[in-house]
Amino acid sequence: MSEKKKRPRIDRNLSEEEIQYYYTLLDESITDYDCGDLCKDANGGVPYCCQSQHAVPLLYKNEYK
Repeated sequence: MSEKKKRPRIDRNLSEEEIQYYYTLLDESITDYDCGDLCKDANGGVPYCCQSQHAVPLLYKNEYK
């Protein structure tokens, strides 16, 4: 019988500075081109990443404050 491994918790308390830092990372460019141009034609002109059913929102508890 295999022993279950504990997964690290991602809901630890973050400071206001940490939350602000992570939000700045959301503004960083990942590529030099608009990746939405690559998939929009296969999805009726709308990039997959722009549809809420394809996004997985994840927030820390401190972000609700």
